[in-house]
Amino acid sequence: MAQEIKKILVWGDSIFKGVALDETGRYRVLPENCGALFGAAHPVELINHSRFGCTVHKAEATARADLAKYPDAQYAVIELGGNDCDFDWSQVELAPESEHEPNTPLPEFRAAMQRMIEAARAAGVIPVLTTLPPIEPNRFFASISRGRSAERLLQWLGSAFSTYRWQESYSDAVADLARKHRVPLLDIRSAFLTDRHYERLICADGMHPNAGGHRLIAHTLDTLLRDPTALAVGE
Repeated sequence: MAQEIKKILVWGDSIFKGVALDETGRYRVLPENCGALFGAAHPVELINHSRFGCTVHKAEATARADLAKYPDAQYAVIELGGNDCDFDWSQVELAPESEHEPNTPLPEFRAAMQRMIEAARAAGVIPVLTTLPPIEPNRFFASISRGRSAERLLQWLGSAFSTYRWQESYSDAVADLARKHRVPLLDIRSAFLTDRHYERLICADGMHPNAGGHRLIAHTLDTLLRDPTALAVGE
């Protein structure tokens, strides 16, 4: 099967870009990130246009250009939602009694993801969705509250764990789209949560996978070449 798949497009955010937090507290691209590990292990051209801070709307524009530029691509892996579900935490701190919208509201996220699925299929490319790696809520809350009032953020959030549930709702939306549209699904989230101490696979910021997390993602990506039919989901 590995010999049959020659070219894979990737549209994602900093996770599939390979960004991680190093020991100095700076973000950098891991040399042995999930994409690099996958590419080194398989004779496949991986065209990875993942970007730090990418949201579904930014990726949608990239997808349109890529589908025209690479008509011979066979698969398109779509890994999005982590930035879409995030909030402007400075605004939340300023007005914790107000309502706040995420970068991409969930209905808007679902609609844009559906358009990307349809665009890929129209171009003869098989879209592959991925669930989101889980955040570690305590570390994530410490990260977003650094330099801000933790008390005011908690006034709006209710608890640090609500960040986990909110991010999970976007991951669940991706899985639901895969079922409804019969799109292959790489269930990265379940791969992480199978480890009872999944937090050891997450950086100190609570959201980016570390080197161990990237190895796990690369292993999950291998499923695409081992047996793509095993990824099929549907009602």
